[in-house]
Amino acid sequence: MNPAVIGKDVGELMGNGKTGITVSSAEEADKILRETKPDVCIIATRSTMEELKPAFSLCAENGINAITTCEEALYPWNSSYEITKELDELAKAHGCTLCGCGYPDMYWGSLITTLAGSMHKIKKITGIS
Repeated sequence: MNPAVIGKDVGELMGNGKTGITVSSAEEADKILRETKPDVCIIATRSTMEELKPAFSLCAENGINAITTCEEALYPWNSSYEITKELDELAKAHGCTLCGCGYPDMYWGSLITTLAGSMHKIKKITGIS
């Protein structure tokens, strides 16, 4: 989605040297997924189910299992019922699984709370991502 990185080598963008894997435009995703037929797609780009819907739909339509770090996808049945139901039906129709792990909720919420609960005294908690 960032035109400045399209066509560039992923390794060079990360400062690790060339990998031979280049960044493609989001408009090419359907073609690339059809051609490569990956076992799984990891989506780590959005925060809400509404924002995630196009990417999950594309994976499901291609029968590709997908997992996302999208916060809302940890359990979206309460917050985005209609989108979640639509995606669930689409995934079932194409024999794949769409899953959310809710990275920020897990690490910023649950992990911090668990660690803090084991401490005798806490003066301050800060975080950065």
